[in-house]
Amino acid sequence: MTEAPDNTLRETPAPATAGSRWRTWIGRLLLAGCLGWFVWLLARNFDGVRNYAWHFQAGWLTAGLLTLAASMYLLPLGTRLLIGGLGHPIRQAEMNWMYFSSQLAKYLPGSLWGYVGMALYYRQRAVPLSAMTACFLYELILIVVSSLAVGASSILPLLPAPAAIAGSALLAAGTAVLLLFPALPLAILGRLPKFHQLREVHAAPAAFARAVRLTFLLDVVFWVLCGGALWMLFRGSVGDNNCTPLELITSFPVAWTAGFLAFIMPGGFGVREGTFVLLLHSHFTQEVATALALLARVQWMLGEWLCVGSAFLIHRIRSSRS
Repeated sequence: MTEAPDNTLRETPAPATAGSRWRTWIGRLLLAGCLGWFVWLLARNFDGVRNYAWHFQAGWLTAGLLTLAASMYLLPLGTRLLIGGLGHPIRQAEMNWMYFSSQLAKYLPGSLWGYVGMALYYRQRAVPLSAMTACFLYELILIVVSSLAVGASSILPLLPAPAAIAGSALLAAGTAVLLLFPALPLAILGRLPKFHQLREVHAAPAAFARAVRLTFLLDVVFWVLCGGALWMLFRGSVGDNNCTPLELITSFPVAWTAGFLAFIMPGGFGVREGTFVLLLHSHFTQEVATALALLARVQWMLGEWLCVGSAFLIHRIRSSRS
């Protein structure tokens, strides 16, 4: 009798290579460099930041934080839809705790540590490697495509006309293909040797297609709410300004994606803020734009911790009742 192939994560971790050690140290140096650059920039323009007419309003700041935390709960909802569409349902309260606690690991050098944490949780629940890999890939594809779709109007004007036209057409075509044929990326990636385990995914086509489309919609709503939360932060710190909610709704996804794609940076720190400063330069001076970018990072981290705490409490209460 032949033994079924092991489709779970292996126990023995891969040994650290010289390349991985170099990447770790390069990440630390880049993080230190970005921190040093922001500190130097603020120190050089400290008088301008201090003398700026700040208008801190607790009501707007609190509303922005709560809106951001509420928007973050859409992400584990999408993850639950995807893994459920792959045939492995998980309770929402359990998924919230799994997702938010894993996301804290992304502040280690490398943006993918959050997925490693989720993989450990999935393994405890007997989710096969093929399903968790498919879920991770679709999470990544959907969040990046939705961010570019929402933020296209802020980045395309910065490109030359031919590049902007080509980028618009490519983005529209990619989004249409993803929504009309949700299983196509799974079929294409499954042909690559690196993702051979995707060939073992056996999901109900209709259920998986519905999960992909609903997750894309949730991601779009997530970006809109994040932009609204950012506008509330700016409204509660600088008061009335000429930066409209629509501009922030389209700018934030671009800055977030730039930080996420900088895999070597913990949490995309520095890259996200630098992109923000670039996109806000027409509304604020450089020093104030830098200060606002750092305030946005603080708001994001507070929102994450608020979600972690609330998800933990809900998970414990549900677990004690069951």
